[in-house]
Amino acid sequence: MGHPAGDAVLKALVTRISEVTRIDVVFARIGGEEFVLLARGVDEAGAMAFAERLRGEIEQLHIPWKAGAIAISSSFGVAGLRELHAEVGAQRVVDVQALLGRADERLYQAKKGGRNRVVGRSGRAERARRRREAGALGPLACRTSAFAPNAAG
Repeated sequence: MGHPAGDAVLKALVTRISEVTRIDVVFARIGGEEFVLLARGVDEAGAMAFAERLRGEIEQLHIPWKAGAIAISSSFGVAGLRELHAEVGAQRVVDVQALLGRADERLYQAKKGGRNRVVGRSGRAERARRRREAGALGPLACRTSAFAPNAAG
């Protein structure tokens, strides 16, 4: 499909993510087909639900291309700051590299598990759960990778 098709996919993806995320969510491309989302004030169950919602939104995208459309899907690795607190002790230090590294490990678990899924702390793909607790977590990272397996037409 080439670079022009990839550009069309990126534009459609960014537009859709921008439409369904809060203004205080940071969404950035970190290379190739990988992106990171950072959110504050979201618990882990909420993060899983949020990632699952985004996954579903992305799956519904059909980007017009030539005589057909490009369908894409995405995988998410979700990590929360709270799970790292035990590793950094009582200090209120945000180890961004550790947070992103944990999300990255889960992203690769999602890809290895068949793609188009969300993987969180449990190490297995989960469907969105209802939030069980309220309150701020601090930064939360979702690493995602979107890919276009084929184009119709």
